Amino acid sequence: MRLLIFCVAVFVSCLSASAQRINTAQIDSLCNESILYADSLGSNSIKLAEQAIVLAEKSNDSCLLAEPFYSMGVALHSKARYDDAVVHYLDAFDLASACNNYEISIKTSNNLGILHRMTEQYDVAVSWYKKALEFSRINDDIQGQIHALNNLGSLFAYQEDNQEALFYFRQSLDLMEKHPDENMEEASIRINIAWSLYALDRKSESLQAYSEALDVLKDKPDPYVEAVCLKNMGEIFLGEENFNKAYEKLKAAEPLYEEFDNKSSKADLFYLLYQVELGRHDHKQALEYLEKYQHLQDSINTRDMHALLADIQEKYDNERLKKEKLEQEKELERRHNLIIIGALFLSLLLIMMFFILRINRLRKRNNLILSKKNKTIREGLQYGRYVKEKIMKHHPQDMQKYIQDYFILDLPRDIVGGDFYMLRKKHGALYVLLGDATGHGIPGGFISQNCLYLFDDAIREYSSPRDIIDHVIQRWSLQSEQSGDYDDGFTAGLVKIEISGDVELALWKQKALLVKNGEIHTLKHSKIKAKSGIFTAKQKLNQGDTLVFTSDGYYDQLSEETRKTMKFATFRNVVSSCSNDTPEDMKKALIDAFNKHKGKQPQTDDVLVIGMMF
Repeated sequence: MRLLIFCVAVFVSCLSASAQRINTAQIDSLCNESILYADSLGSNSIKLAEQAIVLAEKSNDSCLLAEPFYSMGVALHSKARYDDAVVHYLDAFDLASACNNYEISIKTSNNLGILHRMTEQYDVAVSWYKKALEFSRINDDIQGQIHALNNLGSLFAYQEDNQEALFYFRQSLDLMEKHPDENMEEASIRINIAWSLYALDRKSESLQAYSEALDVLKDKPDPYVEAVCLKNMGEIFLGEENFNKAYEKLKAAEPLYEEFDNKSSKADLFYLLYQVELGRHDHKQALEYLEKYQHLQDSINTRDMHALLADIQEKYDNERLKKEKLEQEKELERRHNLIIIGALFLSLLLIMMFFILRINRLRKRNNLILSKKNKTIREGLQYGRYVKEKIMKHHPQDMQKYIQDYFILDLPRDIVGGDFYMLRKKHGALYVLLGDATGHGIPGGFISQNCLYLFDDAIREYSSPRDIIDHVIQRWSLQSEQSGDYDDGFTAGLVKIEISGDVELALWKQKALLVKNGEIHTLKHSKIKAKSGIFTAKQKLNQGDTLVFTSDGYYDQLSEETRKTMKFATFRNVVSSCSNDTPEDMKKALIDAFNKHKGKQPQTDDVLVIGMMF
C-alpha cells in the first residue's frame, strides 16, 4: 500500500513539473510574440502580453512575471503610452532584481533610460543607464556594458556635454578592443568619438578617429557607415578650406549614398559638394550639385506633405465619426434637460442679480483697501532692496590695484531678489562673492540678506575662500535645523585676489568661467564624483585673463519660442565670443543674448553675473 501511495505521489509531481515547463514555455512564446508585434499598428502586442501576465499569475511563481511585465512595457512604449509603460517597466525591474534575473534587469533599465530621455528627463535617464551598466558588469555581459556606455555617451552628446560623452564612448571602445570576439559595431563607436572630438573643436583628433573607423570597415564592410565617415571628414576639411581634401572624401561618399534611399542625407552631401566646387572655382559643377540638392529638397517636402495629408485625413475621418455620435447623444440629453434648465434659469437670474449688486459694492470697497496695501507693500519692498544694496555697496577705487576692470550684471526678477554679491577688502586681499539664495522675491530677499551677514562675519574671521564658505554652510545648517542637509538654502562662488595676481577660488554648487591665454575653461564639479563638497582651485592670473561668475538664473531662462532653457553651454559661448571686449561691451553682449533668448517670455529667475578682467 505504501509503495502504491509513493508511486502516485511521484506521478503527480512529474505531472506538476511538466505543467510548469509547459507554462514557462508558453509565457516565453507569448512574450517573444508580443515584442515582435510591438512596432505594428494593431493591439496584438498588448493582448499577447496580457495573456502572458495572466498565465504567469496562475503559476504562483512571482519570478515568472518579470518577463511578461517587461513585454507589456515594450508594447505600451511602442504605442506612446509612456506613463503606463513606466509602471510595467518598474514592476518588471523590481521582480527581476529580486529574482536575480539580470537579463530582464538590464533590458528594463536601458528601456527606462530611453523613455526618460524621450520625455526630456535627462538626469533620470542617466541613472537608469548607469543601472543597466551596473547589472551588465555583475552579469559579465560585455555587449550589455558596451550598449549602456554608448547610451550614456549619446545622452551627454545630445545635451552638448561632449567632454562627458567622449568619456563614455572611449570606455565603450576600450571594452570592445579587449573583447574583439563581441559582435558589436566598432566603426559606429569610433564615429561617435570622432563627432564628440569635432564638437570639442579637436578637429585633427576627429579626423584620426574617422580614419580609424574606415580601417575597421575594411574588415567589416558597412557602406552606410563608411558613407557617413567620408561625408563628415569632407565637412571638416571644408571648414578648414582644404577644398581638394574635402572633394576627395565627398566624392568617395557619393556612390555609397546612391545605394540607399535616404534623400535627406543625399541632399546634405550634394550641398557640401556644391560648397566645395565653389571653393575650387568650378562653378559649372557647383551649379549641377546645387540643382541636385534643390531637386531632392523638393522631393522630400512633397513626400512629407503627402504623408502629413494622409495622416490628417485619417484623423479627421475618425474625429468626424466620433463627433457625429457624440452630437446625437448630446441632442437627446439636451432635450431631456431643457425643461429643467428653463426652470432653474429664472431662479438663478434673480439670485445672480442680487449677488451682482452686492459684489459690486464689496469690490469697490476692497479695491480701495487693496490699493492702499499694495502701495505699502511696494514701498516696503523698495526699502528692502535699498537695505540689501547698502549691504552690497562697494568702493571701486579699492579694486583698482587688484584687477584691471570689472562689471556687475544684476537683474532681479522682482523688486527684491535672491541673488546677492559682496566685494570686500580684507587681510590685504580682495574678496569677491556671488551667491544665489533659494527662491526669489520676498523669500529670496530675506535669505540673501541673512547670507550676506553670515559671509561678512566669515570674511572677517577666515582668509581661505573654502573655509569661509564652509563656515557659512555650518552656520546656515544650525539656523535652519537641517542637521547637515545642504540641498536647499544657497549656492555661492567666492574668489580671493592678491595684489600679486594669485587667485584662490571656491565654488559651492556653482559654475564659473576662466578665460586664460585665449582659452576658456569651465570650473565646476566632475559629474563622475559625488555632488557633495566644495570645489577649490588656485591660479596665477596675468594681464588679459578674465574670470566670470554667474548664478543659474542666466542659463536657466526659458525661451519664448522653444520653451527650453538657454543652457550653460550657450552662456559659455557668449562669454568666449566677447572675452577680449571691454567690461561694458561684455555686459551689453550678455544682456543682448539673454533678451534675444527670452523674447517676451517672463523672466524665470534672478540673474547675476560678475566679470573680472586682470
